[in-house]
Amino acid sequence: MLFKQRNYDMALKFYTKALTIDKEYLSAFQAIANLYQKQQKYNELLQFCDQNDNNQSWKINILSLKGSAYFGLMQYDQAQQTFETILNEDQNNIEALYDISKCLKAQGKHSQALQYLEKILQNSPKNKKFLSLKINLLISLQQYQLALQTCDELFELDANDSYSFYLRGLAYMNMKAFGNAIDDFDKALNFELHHTFIQKVYNAKIKCHLEFQQFQQVQDSYDFLLALTNSDQDKIKILLEKGYYYLLSNSIENAEINFNKALKYQVFQLETQLKIANNYRDTKYFKQALTQYDKIIQTNSKFANAYVEKAILMDLQQNNSQTIHLCNRAIELQKDQAKPFFIRGKTKMQTQQYDEALKDFEQVVRLEPNNHQALYESGQAQYMMSNFDKACEMFEKALIIAPDIEQYHIKRALALSLQDFDSEAIQYLKEAILQCPQFEDCQNLIESLEAKPKHVREYTNVFVYLIIMFFEIAEQLSKQESLISSIEITSIIQLLNQKMKENFPKISNLFEIVRYFILNKFECEIKISNEQIIRIILSIYQEKYYPDNGSKLVMIMDMIDLGKKIARLKDRQIKSGLKIENFKIQQEFLKFISKPHQSIFITTAAGFAIKDSIQIIIFLILNQKSINDESANLKNLIYSNVKNGVLDHIKPK
Repeated sequence: MLFKQRNYDMALKFYTKALTIDKEYLSAFQAIANLYQKQQKYNELLQFCDQNDNNQSWKINILSLKGSAYFGLMQYDQAQQTFETILNEDQNNIEALYDISKCLKAQGKHSQALQYLEKILQNSPKNKKFLSLKINLLISLQQYQLALQTCDELFELDANDSYSFYLRGLAYMNMKAFGNAIDDFDKALNFELHHTFIQKVYNAKIKCHLEFQQFQQVQDSYDFLLALTNSDQDKIKILLEKGYYYLLSNSIENAEINFNKALKYQVFQLETQLKIANNYRDTKYFKQALTQYDKIIQTNSKFANAYVEKAILMDLQQNNSQTIHLCNRAIELQKDQAKPFFIRGKTKMQTQQYDEALKDFEQVVRLEPNNHQALYESGQAQYMMSNFDKACEMFEKALIIAPDIEQYHIKRALALSLQDFDSEAIQYLKEAILQCPQFEDCQNLIESLEAKPKHVREYTNVFVYLIIMFFEIAEQLSKQESLISSIEITSIIQLLNQKMKENFPKISNLFEIVRYFILNKFECEIKISNEQIIRIILSIYQEKYYPDNGSKLVMIMDMIDLGKKIARLKDRQIKSGLKIENFKIQQEFLKFISKPHQSIFITTAAGFAIKDSIQIIIFLILNQKSINDESANLKNLIYSNVKNGVLDHIKPK
């Protein structure tokens, strides 16, 4: 009765007294353990288990509780080991198998977690708890159709189960069927009144409304959640999120109203101010974010997190020196925090200080041994220094912790390929696909490795990247008030990663490089400014692609196809050996790149690709009017001139 009244201290006294009277009283033992779990006092639970560890008849119960305590403390590897000890005692213990699956899921090892769960479902195929976890895992593994099929199994068990509707809504949401997802979330809310669950469903529903840019529905949802909660901490969280989405809808006045309401609560003042600053930063209100960060630092100059978050802002603005300075300050204040080391390492990667970056990532791993991102970035640093064997080693360590991240597999395979281990890379990728069938990019890389020689692949990658960058940067610069040389091009990089299965550097000063080559390295009489180059390229881009629906994607796919065709034409020339002008152009080009370049920019084929892409830009500048008047597709027009040797008249000096 005291437990139900939440009088936990008094309940503990009675439970303890009962266990003292009868040391074999299992119910009293379980009640005390349940009380610690209810209050999330996991260290006390571990201590309590140790005190009763000599009772062999309770061994399985004690191990199970210890595993739960480690899980609550987020010590998932320790929890997993404890549950595995239970299996040594009882190999058919279904709950232990289930708990191991949960531990693997918490560590991001979704494929392994699913394998354990499938063993359980062979014996208990109609268990709602197990089926629900399977759906969660399938969604994490992007196996959405299988997730929907498993939802059908749940509905067979209970047609009105609210959690089943919620899970199916999540599957639909990840499939971008947002209307279906909203319908399921609404059905989930019709059947369930539990406060925590309602918050979870509304948060998912909000994401769907955002996809439709239904900002009013988003605000209505937050108002409902706000009326539902009595916790000051929850109210602050909701007000901050509500303000964030007002920023997304460009309603800064309403955002500020909600932020000010959050600040009226007297708890977590400093943390609330920092989250407000982060909201401004993450919605690209950089001026307001900077003002907020500076206010926080002025108020409390020893608040390390403020320096870390401001460093992220400086990184977004490509202010490398300030980013490093702020990380240094944060590290001085709090040497055991991994985040500033990680940010500083990433910034040093951008400034090509690979040795220094490697030291920072190694420090992150010392502080957080299971930080797979730091292990991966260590591999990236080795990769950039052409230490491909060491890069492979680091990628492999990252994969032990996070085997379901496809990019890690791809990068390890590329590192193998760059050591001329193409067959090993292909075999490795095939094994990865066996474990994770949803890895489409791995399959595409296999096809690429099998289809053509390495130098042809490298030529295509560099050529396509540069040509697309010309068009993309021209478009973005044209939208700015002044034609500046430093811009954000994140969206196109992400799209290129998706379509070409590679990581590429950002080269924001690309037109300055092109102008330099036009004026100094090629035999052509053009006196031209950056702005003129941009306007010419933009006019061609608009003429050839803007009329199409989804023009950017059409342009990208056209240029990828063009790059592959030209690469095949150039294959014989590349095989014959590197010409001196290609080498010189390549070396000159690399001097201008302010961001780190991948290994694709230091090969023979890359030199040809750089030269050819610049020749094409010169050709477009010289022939802008006739190109715009020509009805032919730009891809076909360029390819025809390359094939007919027209571009060969534009020669390096």
